[in-house]
Amino acid sequence: MRYFLKTLWVIFIAVLVFLESAIICFGAEYASADIRASYQMDKDTGNCTIRHVFVLNALKGAPLPEDAEGSNKRVTVRSSGEFSFGKIMFTRPGRYEYTVSRVPEKNELILEDRSTYLVTIDVLSDGTVTMIYNKEGDSGKPDEISYIDSYKEPVKPESKPSEQPVKTGDDTKIYKYVLLLLMTLGSLTLCHFLIKKKIV
Repeated sequence: MRYFLKTLWVIFIAVLVFLESAIICFGAEYASADIRASYQMDKDTGNCTIRHVFVLNALKGAPLPEDAEGSNKRVTVRSSGEFSFGKIMFTRPGRYEYTVSRVPEKNELILEDRSTYLVTIDVLSDGTVTMIYNKEGDSGKPDEISYIDSYKEPVKPESKPSEQPVKTGDDTKIYKYVLLLLMTLGSLTLCHFLIKKKIV
């Protein structure tokens, strides 16, 4: 009986130790992070309906938001402002890495910012989450993910000078003189007719 109680006590202590370890190791079971970014155009183009697609890629099996498809999550933006890729749930502490990039669009009026960001998320055992951003080709560490496009004014075709008719001498309007001559001839003819009628 005493041996049974000792065994039971040892099992109880072992269970407590196991639970304590589990709490320490998996204390961040409900930790979450929201990777956000911003987009803007450097000039107001009015009612612009051009779509801009941004992609969150998970590296080395890192978790993604629930509505992600495959190993990435896409977000379509049509106007300037901040946007989110959605909440990511973490089940255990660790380091998780993601890349944020964009799908290039062919548009002659927009010079696209095609930067790629590496996002490193550290999840600690107490549930604390920290995020670090690194921009590809930039030695500094930006505070946020930001895309800024440049609007290019459409090139206007050069207007050709209108061709002037070539002047070939006196440009006085002759039709006035012709009309005057015809009226004079008409008057003379009428006078001649009346005179001739009287004589006869």
